[in-house]
Amino acid sequence: MTNWIFSQKENSQYGDTEGVVYEFHTRLPNARHVTAGDHFLYYRPKQDATDGGGYYFGMGQVERIETEEPIRRALLKKYRRFARLVVESDLPEVPRNNLQNSINRITNNNWRLIIEAGSV
Repeated sequence: MTNWIFSQKENSQYGDTEGVVYEFHTRLPNARHVTAGDHFLYYRPKQDATDGGGYYFGMGQVERIETEEPIRRALLKKYRRFARLVVESDLPEVPRNNLQNSINRITNNNWRLIIEAGSV
């Protein structure tokens, strides 16, 4: 089981529904590594965000993956919006290992840190 950060734009070009389905192209880095049972954090990127972005706003689990080349859909479960937004610039380090990727692995320590900050 892996912990992921899913970048979720307000106006995504994909068929995303917050907390229900996260859709992505199979060519994206890490796209083929997301599997059922994995956990995720939602991150709102700064670009294309009407409220400034740059924060984490929810968490959940991947229930299953559907693939219709060239698209994969992560069907989600146990989604919960955070009680408060977790601004990435307030964290001791940037948890996304590649700022250009829309799907990033996250360490267990950073995972816990963000969840705790969002649950306050």
